Amino acid sequence: MQSPHLVQDSSPIDQLMSAVRAGDADVARRILERNPTIDINAEYGECGDTTLLHEAGSAAVVRLLLSPPRPHEPYREVNMVPGARDYVTPLARACRAGREGVVRGLLGVVGVDPNMCNPLWETSSDGRAGIVRLLLGHPATNVNNTSPSNWFLERTDCTPLTEALLRCHWDVAHMLLAHGGTVDEEKQDQVDEAMGGHNKYLQWLIQCAHHQVGNQKMVNQMISLIPADISDFTLEKLLGTGASAAAFKVLFSNGPSVGATTTAITSNKSSSMVMKVLFNWESTPRHTRLRQKYMAECAILSSIPPHPNVIHPLGALVIPRLPDEFIEQIPASQPFFREMALNKSLAFIMPFGGIPLSSFLQSLVPSPVSSSSHGAPWDVTVNLFQQALKAVNHIETNKFIHRDIKEDNVLVDPETKTLSLIDFGEAIQCLKPDLEVEVSSSNMQLWGNTGTMPPELSALLRTLRATGPTLFSYSKCDSFALAVTFWDALLPPQRKFIGSTLNTNMATFTPAKLAASFPDPLSFFPRATVTGSHPQSSGLMKDVMLAMMEPDKKTRIACLDALECLSGPAHKTKD
Repeated sequence: MQSPHLVQDSSPIDQLMSAVRAGDADVARRILERNPTIDINAEYGECGDTTLLHEAGSAAVVRLLLSPPRPHEPYREVNMVPGARDYVTPLARACRAGREGVVRGLLGVVGVDPNMCNPLWETSSDGRAGIVRLLLGHPATNVNNTSPSNWFLERTDCTPLTEALLRCHWDVAHMLLAHGGTVDEEKQDQVDEAMGGHNKYLQWLIQCAHHQVGNQKMVNQMISLIPADISDFTLEKLLGTGASAAAFKVLFSNGPSVGATTTAITSNKSSSMVMKVLFNWESTPRHTRLRQKYMAECAILSSIPPHPNVIHPLGALVIPRLPDEFIEQIPASQPFFREMALNKSLAFIMPFGGIPLSSFLQSLVPSPVSSSSHGAPWDVTVNLFQQALKAVNHIETNKFIHRDIKEDNVLVDPETKTLSLIDFGEAIQCLKPDLEVEVSSSNMQLWGNTGTMPPELSALLRTLRATGPTLFSYSKCDSFALAVTFWDALLPPQRKFIGSTLNTNMATFTPAKLAASFPDPLSFFPRATVTGSHPQSSGLMKDVMLAMMEPDKKTRIACLDALECLSGPAHKTKD
């Protein structure tokens, strides 16, 4: 039976081109088998100065041309630009024609260049979201490519994101932003006009993208503070792993690469330090969001003024590959971390803050078989609580919100009894009055730690998909989380409620229910150590914590209010 793609009395190459354009790989294969002299790699002027791969109508045809029947040679020039046919590569041609299957097939070919002839810019301009998604999934795609879309141009006049915004393709713009796309500064006014005040969340994302340049400069500045490399540090032990990072306790050995340079890190030579290793730094575009998060954390830490209860990095260094002795510390049960450690990493070097809050507080409680009271543990506890209040009040005064306050992020030096707030990976800056930020169901990165989330934020998130984007005030959210963290840290391990009984159901518990349903922290301290020389402290800290956990935000007290409550003669301390 005659194939519908074949024209009677046409030449074999015309028949082959018709089958290729129709995406019929079976017919194309039969033609190739019958005509062993056809050159798959040639340009065919009689078919419009084009190649077979440029005209491929399906992924099956692409596979056929790359693995044809003998004696044909496979298609060699996957990035070939013929003398005509729009002067573009086969991939760019498929993108322009909207052939998603062909694009998917070509992107899987070894050696294909997804940036040649800039198909991302053109598909962003046309609003082809499906093809943009495929291009962004290729590890070599340059999301801010401004190279020409054909050989007639020297360059495009803007980035793909700028073009998508000017054309009002919001879905494409979201994808480009998520992969690190930026807006051309000289076209910012045109972009604002095109958006016309609509899509406020997208506008917020664009502002974040603008910050990336400044954040990168801060990272570079922090790297310059450490004239050292990974070989200048001696590993002591692994402290823990997170979603995309690992923390190690190290000593600075002042190796040969450092020389006589005097920096903050050399002055801490004799002290233990923490090396927070952030994996997949600049590895592939797929990890752009992680890089942006790392740079944002660096920028926040650089922007918060120094405070004795806030850990600030001494500097940063880039690690091409984590040494084997560090990788071996990562548990074998976490192969994903071990794999990421083989890529380039960014490491923050910070002073060693001590041990987690709960571990230290439990060490204050006398053993039943011991007559020692370990000093005055309740006074120490109140002092630590004051230090934590000062740390949170300090960052809020400077328009930042931590949003990840938990026991592991509150450390205590057992020797000096100095408290330190660490890990600003979830922190954000809130420049609007009352620490307001626009939140929506799509910007989950603004939500924070659900384990210590205040009821008003928890309630908002349950209805956000129906109500749409809205302004939310983070005022008193860190205050709530700090009180919950301290309350839980004071309880024995078997009586803790964070992450189990309470967790995200915190909104259902009033202070009265909390006090009645969960253990009283004071009950685990000997009465003599609670009252001590300051009887007024017996229930004060408990009352303050309950006031900080008040479900009604209007009556909840902030950290500054809590400090004033605890700043009587017995507990007044300098800021």
